Amino acid sequence: MTAGVETFTAHRAGDRRLRPITPDDPLDHSSVFYITILAARPSLVALRGALTGPLRSAAHFLNEDPHTPGLDWLEVHSPDGTKAHAVQRLMSALGAERLVVFGDNHNDVPMFAVADQGFAVANAVAELKAVAAAVIGSHDTDAVAQYIAADHQAYIGFRAR
Repeated sequence: MTAGVETFTAHRAGDRRLRPITPDDPLDHSSVFYITILAARPSLVALRGALTGPLRSAAHFLNEDPHTPGLDWLEVHSPDGTKAHAVQRLMSALGAERLVVFGDNHNDVPMFAVADQGFAVANAVAELKAVAAAVIGSHDTDAVAQYIAADHQAYIGFRAR
């Protein structure tokens, strides 16, 4: 376990989702996977570069995390495990006509690409701000909830098909 993982898990003691996977777990190991590595950015850039071939068919994001200064996240998972894919499935299941999303990091970029509108919080990474319809306040000030509350009339008009 790296120092980054120890920091992450220490702040989430008792979270039932944070457990080792064993061979007896009822997962389809051929299609379900998620790997996160927390380390200094130069190490993660080098690792991601070395794995370019094997990562070709996987979703992978190198994310900054303000809560773990000096440590970034390399996330690798099934291409079906992206936020973009999840919101598309949800929209289909609900018969939704419009998708408005909010985000702060690199792994939100594909979700913004499939949304009708994407709003970045003020403390989002520059790459996400560049593709956002607008930048709202910081997530530390509940900007998303405040934005939705202030603009609730716009959201009332979004009806399921």
